[in-house]
Amino acid sequence: MRFWSQPSVSLMWMSGVLWIVLSGPAYWLGGRDGWLGLSLSAVLCVVPGVFVLWLADRFSGPDSKAWAILAGTGLRLLFVASGVLAAAHLAGWGFRVIGVWAVVFYLFTLAVETRLLLKSHSG
Repeated sequence: MRFWSQPSVSLMWMSGVLWIVLSGPAYWLGGRDGWLGLSLSAVLCVVPGVFVLWLADRFSGPDSKAWAILAGTGLRLLFVASGVLAAAHLAGWGFRVIGVWAVVFYLFTLAVETRLLLKSHSG
């Protein structure tokens, strides 16, 4: 069994494209810290997504799709919220530096992950 399934690679690739697109606005809004906040937000959102896609690939059953989507939402929320709060506290970053990018990446990766889960289990 491989760790890097096709849905995981797709999630990372699409998130990388979004990161490239948002790099300019992040730097414009927050300078170097804005770019770092964007990068940290991307990592915080992609890691749980890849993990959930990996788990969904390993387990199959009649309810696996629903459980994977639910687990993905909860895991991402816990992981991202913890990371954003830690970065905001330790680095003193505000909403423009990390919060806005965490929201964008959270929603984007959640939508992509859900679509990939539904697509991979429908065929």
